[in-house]
Amino acid sequence: MPQSRFELALSLLSSSDWRAFEKFASEFLAVEFPSLRTTASPAGDGGRDAELYSPLEDSTVVVQMSVQQDWNAKIRQTVKRLGETLPGVTELIYATNQSIGADADELKRKLRTDAKISLDIRDRHWFVERANSPAQRAVAAETLAKQFVDPLIMSTGVQGGPVPLRGEEARIALLQLALDVEDTSSERNLTKSCFESLVVAALRGTSADEMRTRNEVHRTIAALVPAGVPGQLEALIDGALGRLAKKNGPIKHHRSSDQFHLSHAESTLLKEQTARFLIEEQLLGDELAARALRASGEEQGEIDSEELGVVLRGILETVILQRAEDFAAAVTTGESVHVDAQALLNEASRTGSSLGVPPESAVVAIQDVLATPSPSTTSHLRRLADSYTLFAFLRQTPDVQKVVLTVFSGGKIWLDTSAVLPLIAETVLDSPEHRQYTQLLRAASDAGLELLVTPGVIEEVERHLNLCAAFCHVPRDEWSGRVPFIYSAYIYSGRASGTFLSWLEGIRGRARPEDDVRDYLHDLFSIGEESLEELADSADPALRAAVKELWMEQHDQRRQSMDPGQMDPGTVARLVAHDVENTIGVLEMRKTESASPMGYRSWWLTMDRTALRIKSYLRDRMGSEAPTSSPALSPDFLSQYLQLGPMRASLERGDSVALPVILDVSHLENVPRALIDFSDEFRSNHAGVEERVLRRMVRDQMDEQRTRLGPVAAGGWNAMEKSITDRIKSTPAASE
Repeated sequence: MPQSRFELALSLLSSSDWRAFEKFASEFLAVEFPSLRTTASPAGDGGRDAELYSPLEDSTVVVQMSVQQDWNAKIRQTVKRLGETLPGVTELIYATNQSIGADADELKRKLRTDAKISLDIRDRHWFVERANSPAQRAVAAETLAKQFVDPLIMSTGVQGGPVPLRGEEARIALLQLALDVEDTSSERNLTKSCFESLVVAALRGTSADEMRTRNEVHRTIAALVPAGVPGQLEALIDGALGRLAKKNGPIKHHRSSDQFHLSHAESTLLKEQTARFLIEEQLLGDELAARALRASGEEQGEIDSEELGVVLRGILETVILQRAEDFAAAVTTGESVHVDAQALLNEASRTGSSLGVPPESAVVAIQDVLATPSPSTTSHLRRLADSYTLFAFLRQTPDVQKVVLTVFSGGKIWLDTSAVLPLIAETVLDSPEHRQYTQLLRAASDAGLELLVTPGVIEEVERHLNLCAAFCHVPRDEWSGRVPFIYSAYIYSGRASGTFLSWLEGIRGRARPEDDVRDYLHDLFSIGEESLEELADSADPALRAAVKELWMEQHDQRRQSMDPGQMDPGTVARLVAHDVENTIGVLEMRKTESASPMGYRSWWLTMDRTALRIKSYLRDRMGSEAPTSSPALSPDFLSQYLQLGPMRASLERGDSVALPVILDVSHLENVPRALIDFSDEFRSNHAGVEERVLRRMVRDQMDEQRTRLGPVAAGGWNAMEKSITDRIKSTPAASE
């Protein structure tokens, strides 16, 4: 039998399903132990559920079958009970639906030494690996899957929980898109692929005995997808039905009654695919729960981690759905919105007490999973993001391919300073797979987009690096203002603060620092330089005045929020001039390009919230004279477009999977100086450790401090400095 359904069945068993598991395990183990006899009874089982029959003496091998989550405690309790009732036992076979693996190695050693009992664990993976042979085991596994998995798959296709879509049909359609999107060839027409997925979704649960008419299929899909031009939706559905009903296709067509049903092979495949999808959902929930508990400082047993994982997964999916709808809407409005940590915090706060952990800890967990997901989680998140986006497109227009083709294909992207600094920051990360922002821009370049910066951005990057150098030379108690971003990222990587200046020399020297930065960006990231100043200077004076006024207001507010002495009026004027050049220069470049809001070849990539909302700002100031589109593009939207746009044929599948789902670097910003002191002190106390290992230790210690402080990861560094100082002083590492 396919393994995923059986694996999912084992994972779904709860404490109330112990009888079903004991029955299954007895049948499964009887192949290996024909003399296995169950001993469970109302009077008690003496510490075991079964024993191997011996006609001459007491059994020395006993079997314990359990679905208890705390397997460690259950095994210890069983051994203690056996010592009282069956002191001659030398081997305990522990059969469980839990995943244990190597986690029990220490317990095995302890039981051999203290109790003289050999522990043989048969966990979830042991059962799954042996499910197909011999036939008796396959039958037992199939029976369990039919009992616990098939009703779930045949209903909504998703587990219960806060799935951010209403209606069974919508959730099944989303699931089918998710199952198909990973296998969709980059050369295939997206509209055709989407409608084939919708047709299969509409026929879920059908068979030769239970078919659906063409009209029923039409009505099901029409409820999900708004009508386009007259007859368009019907034609797209009929086209998908025709393609799928070809000889040996996944659906069968009974022409006499014009009815359809899924083939047996397709139904079997869907069950296996859905089971695998649901297992990945569980893994995502487990990962989120584990990180949230670590961030909150709660113990594993104090909170239902499974329920917490479902809630956190629902929060994350809600944010991904909102992001997908924003992306689809941007195609028609031309205004890009960046999903940041605050959006996650707002969603977590709305969930309230059902979390069981502080909302800030939920934000930390979600951010950590997005920033450093496991391989299986990475693939699952990518599928979710793509399927939600396709579903959002379908709800706006049936012709997804036409819509996607209106978005930029090729062209130029100018990078803001906020889009360049994360690239430099990621060079200190040891693992290439963690350089998500670098992978994103490399994929954009490989797909044919030209990456550029203006001379003003070169100047800003060099000035920021110079600020980092100045921070190293000024006593920390005399420094006013925030810790520079690049320096923060360097310290967070676990590196020693004393090596920062030598590392900085690899980016720029002292004689011609701006030329050095220019060469560095070109050589490492294929970023060229092209000025937009002349175009910006020749623009409509009214537009220039409105844009300049907007940026002057924003930079004045930022200057006041920092130490005013750190940014003089001359510096503010230069920053305003650079933002005006990028904003207006890109808008002027577009005058000869497509009139479709997202169909331009010129873009400004930025993480600046003001830039991403500039269309609405200008509309408020200029009314009907304002530009009809925004020049700004967020990294999130670039990532999603590279996944689904016409450039996807240029991307290798490995690079595609690695692209970030939601990109946020706020956890690297404005590190408190107290945390830098903690890094230096920790290094001093562990001076004899190899540098590579020490760097990892420092990074992990700092990450632990950060994850304990949820608001910090949501951008609240300044307000948390005293709390961080107090916590650092109380840690054992700080007092060694």
